[in-house]
Amino acid sequence: MVLAPLVMSVLATASAQSPRPSSPRAYGFVTATLSIHQGNGEAYHAPAGRVADNLSGTTWTLGGGEGVRLTPVLGLEAEVVFAGRVSAPQKFNYTVSEEYIANNRDFLVNAILRVHAGGPVQLVFGGGFAHTTAQHTSVVSIDSFFTRTSQPDGDPETYSSPTLTAGLDASFRTGAHAAIGPSFRVRWVPRPAGGEIGWNGIGPLAFQVGATVFLR
Repeated sequence: MVLAPLVMSVLATASAQSPRPSSPRAYGFVTATLSIHQGNGEAYHAPAGRVADNLSGTTWTLGGGEGVRLTPVLGLEAEVVFAGRVSAPQKFNYTVSEEYIANNRDFLVNAILRVHAGGPVQLVFGGGFAHTTAQHTSVVSIDSFFTRTSQPDGDPETYSSPTLTAGLDASFRTGAHAAIGPSFRVRWVPRPAGGEIGWNGIGPLAFQVGATVFLR
């Protein structure tokens, strides 16, 4: 008779002290970064190297999406990324030469896994789909007599490919429903081989540094 109330008391105390599973919580996020791109080092029509220089440069990138925090450690997100245009002068040398501005722009759609590593630090991993547009603008042709003639802009060339993302955030609460902190990403997008549609010599990796805002 004495044992039953004691057991019930212990069970009730343990139940009150054990952590209850948290229900999924939705949130939104917006990321703004500076994106740094390097040339890939591959020459077009090697070893002649008829195109110089391979495209490199910096641009802005805006991203955002929605996520669900499934557990205190893991979150799952859907992300879209709009990249600005990477542009730089480039020249094609052959019987007739051309000078132009090489342009590259990426658009990404990703599924991202967010891992809360402890404190403000969060790791992100994921991948998805990349759609890239390449174009030559401000085209000038140069004939064998060195006569320069302006030409119409080239037609945009597009290609699609898989993409991978990795990086980290550090978020600091700024209110009951908002947090902000620095953000770092490495994006990988495979590029066409030299001379294929959309090739401009830009490398597959982009390094992005900026900030992320979280809204709950």
